[in-house]
Amino acid sequence: MQQTMTIAGRNYEITGYSKSAKAGVEVPIVNIPMMSDLKWCMLSLEDRLNHPEKYPEENIPEVIAQIKANIARLEALEEAIA
Repeated sequence: MQQTMTIAGRNYEITGYSKSAKAGVEVPIVNIPMMSDLKWCMLSLEDRLNHPEKYPEENIPEVIAQIKANIARLEALEEAIA
């Protein structure tokens, strides 16, 4: 039977255990889906382009330029490791 752990009301598969050096006990390794940094940046860029009114305290052109630079850096990293 597959073991699961409930986190924030959702069940996640326990894929293994690891001994915590700090706590001295075994802790579960939980299979929680993650979003890549690249995808997060792409979604962040899309949201700022489509809804700049949601970010009144930001200098939108500057933030968009920073996000685009991060996207380029992350794409280059992905290419380098492919």
